[in-house]
Amino acid sequence: MLKRFMLASALVGGGVLLAVSASAQSLEEGEQEFMDRCAVCHGEEGAGDGILSDLLIHEPRNLQLLEAENENVFPYERVYNSIKGDVDVPAHGSSGMPIWGPYLMEEVLEDEGINPKDAGDIVRGRILELVFYIASIQGLELDDEEETSDDAVPDEYEQDASDEDEQTEPDE
Repeated sequence: MLKRFMLASALVGGGVLLAVSASAQSLEEGEQEFMDRCAVCHGEEGAGDGILSDLLIHEPRNLQLLEAENENVFPYERVYNSIKGDVDVPAHGSSGMPIWGPYLMEEVLEDEGINPKDAGDIVRGRILELVFYIASIQGLELDDEEETSDDAVPDEYEQDASDEDEQTEPDE
């Protein structure tokens, strides 16, 4: 499921540009975060077909297509800001009611072993793990379509095509 190892730049709080490498462990943690928080709406593979998707006012986005819909460039900053709650995402509510950034911050601050001064960095890290995981599932739907496109040719067509080849060969 983890398609690629990537090096990406993500814009995080205060306009600081950080180069962040998504390790295998980071992708696994991002996948777990996705399964715990996002799959219920976006589906386990991010195709927008989660178990609650039919109950929502706005249909969840197919997250596998973000790169394809953005001229084949994954929109790291936009995804990061959407998760954090800095931009309007119709299904998440208005930016006046951000969901994940404040929720994650509250969760981190509840851990008594965490220094409150470090909470923002921890939340940014968790969001970045999720962003890198979503980047890793890009094109899964397109890959599935390519794999099944050969299967879509009926056997009788393949047989007819081979018969035509045999008929066009010159007799010796």
